[in-house]
Amino acid sequence: MNLQKMTKKQLEAHGRTIGIELDRRKSKKDMITELNKVSKTAKKKAVAKKKAPTKKKAVAKKKAPTKIVGEPTPPTKKKSAYVAPKRSFWGKVKKFLNL
Repeated sequence: MNLQKMTKKQLEAHGRTIGIELDRRKSKKDMITELNKVSKTAKKKAVAKKKAPTKKKAVAKKKAPTKIVGEPTPPTKKKSAYVAPKRSFWGKVKKFLNL
């Protein structure tokens, strides 16, 4: 695929198929450079996936800390029940003018 012959819109569409969002405000040369960088990293990832999978080591699960009986729990903040209603623009004007 010849990227040099493509328009900026075509380059952007091609970038979306690869999984990259290109900015059309950049120059065409910069867009092509960015596409080439992404395609190189995509090729490296594809090659890495094709390699034989390595054995995974078993990871010991961490146990949740046990709660000691009789230990006081930390105090929690209570939320206030009253919530002031939001005023509309005209409500704010009335309040400002003390009407």
